[in-house]
Amino acid sequence: MYFNYKKHNGNSILLVTDNYNKFIYKELNNEFVFEKSEIAKIVVYLSYPEYEKHLITAFWTEYYYVKIVLKNNTKIKITCLLCDTLIDYLDDGKIIYKKKFLPLI
Repeated sequence: MYFNYKKHNGNSILLVTDNYNKFIYKELNNEFVFEKSEIAKIVVYLSYPEYEKHLITAFWTEYYYVKIVLKNNTKIKITCLLCDTLIDYLDDGKIIYKKKFLPLI
């Protein structure tokens, strides 16, 4: 997951404003500004133990990443190392949980 973070979010900033309705995501060469209403779906990629709620035996099993897909088909990937509370600000009805052996992007 650290490799995911360095590759996709190492120099990134995520701001959540306007009562958790507006998101500003800045990466090296791009900036995405969007509102909750512009989100088509959210995919959360979890490790098998985390997805299946098993006992956590290794630190890496708690890591995950979120792929936000906007209605214009823009995809934004955010690791839990950048923001581990992101899903708390998103609409539960749009969240899809998927499991991956190693949640690599």
